[in-house]
Amino acid sequence: MCVTWDDANAYARWLSRLTGKRYRLLTEAEWEYVARAGTTTRYWWGEHMLFDRVNCLNKCDNRYLYTAPVDAFRGNPFGLFNLLGNVWEWVEDCYQADAYKTHPKIYPRSVSGQQACKRVIRGGSWQDNPWSLRAANREGWKAATPLNDIGFRVARIAPDIPI
Repeated sequence: MCVTWDDANAYARWLSRLTGKRYRLLTEAEWEYVARAGTTTRYWWGEHMLFDRVNCLNKCDNRYLYTAPVDAFRGNPFGLFNLLGNVWEWVEDCYQADAYKTHPKIYPRSVSGQQACKRVIRGGSWQDNPWSLRAANREGWKAATPLNDIGFRVARIAPDIPI
């Protein structure tokens, strides 16, 4: 957390150099797929908020004043933690309000744009009310502006396998 979009990308490049594997930010479509964990519901556990599953403002589990440890809440069926709540997460895409309508054929690739575009953040945070934590919720944020409720996660790029 407390990193810019460029910081998150720099980390992925650093991790790639360090490990010899390739890492990058997730695309927005990839992020939503893993947040839903194979479901089509508002949250990976169903249609209604269960407050013991997320770190957010008002009515949520209030053991943590700010961010919670990664394993403080149950992981989703894919074994991933804190995709909803805790911290927003930077993804690769430039923010466009109607991206899903105007770019349906490019998903899961990212919506690209100028370096100065607002970047998409997903997942909601410990500072947000429960309605912000829906798997489909998305916001645009200034790429150069870090906040204490924005972080990131990376994906490892699988090697090309000939078919």
